Amino acid sequence: MDKSIQLSNLKAQLEAKRKKVLEDPDIPSQRLDQLTKEMTALFTEIQQLEAEVYPDNEQSENHHTR
Repeated sequence: MDKSIQLSNLKAQLEAKRKKVLEDPDIPSQRLDQLTKEMTALFTEIQQLEAEVYPDNEQSENHHTR
């Protein structure tokens, strides 16, 4: 699968979970913990994929911090 497509899918999954949390104020804490773990894992995966798909981003950020 194309990594940029995979990246879009992961971002969509993360957004769906985020909406689920925001739209359900009565979400049980166990479920919230589970969703938080899933969202963290997705976010990490997204960051790793972005580094592969857009390798130049990391370098350009480094120039700004110098």
